[in-house]
Amino acid sequence: MSQLIEQTSLYEILIRVREDGSYGAHYQTITRVLRDGERFGSASEGPLVPLVEGDSEAFALFGQYVGSATADTLAANQALQGRVSELEQARDSLAGELQQALDANQVLQARVLQLENQLSTPPEEPSEVEE
Repeated sequence: MSQLIEQTSLYEILIRVREDGSYGAHYQTITRVLRDGERFGSASEGPLVPLVEGDSEAFALFGQYVGSATADTLAANQALQGRVSELEQARDSLAGELQQALDANQVLQARVLQLENQLSTPPEEPSEVEE
């Protein structure tokens, strides 16, 4: 026999801020039916409910999701910061390798120039060579 479960969760929070700094807010829930843990049928959006001071249930719901979203965002931020550190270390390592290659290239270019100069200098006449 199939098991049907009705699951209601926060769907939307909307906060509007007016020019004078005051604000208004509402939230909306969504209800889904699960059959044996799988979504069954279409979801049903609840009515818009004003989020007013003193509505402890609404603020508890709001706090739960804001807290969860904040925790998720902080965790993602930490993971990204770790990745940034890894990439910075890789960049620094590659920059060091590049500098070594550039230095070696300069040494080789100087040696090539030295050898070219030796080749372009005419050999001495045998009669001019001291014995």
